[in-house]
Amino acid sequence: MIKVGEPRALGRPAAEARLRFGTELHELSGGPRRRLLMVDDEPAFELSFYCGTCPLLFRRLETAQQKLSLESM
Repeated sequence: MIKVGEPRALGRPAAEARLRFGTELHELSGGPRRRLLMVDDEPAFELSFYCGTCPLLFRRLETAQQKLSLESM
């Protein structure tokens, strides 16, 4: 059996988080939005679209200027 409980939030509040996921809107042509991994609100990686059969891929963007490590956190 699986134990069910109340939902709970993990991690830090959004205002304090240095690392988060976001999206970028395309022009009015209606194409799919770009999914991004953001570091300090700057786009660092573009994420592939996940379909459930392919691995999730990250492409580093030129705007990625910082490195994060557990030691520095």
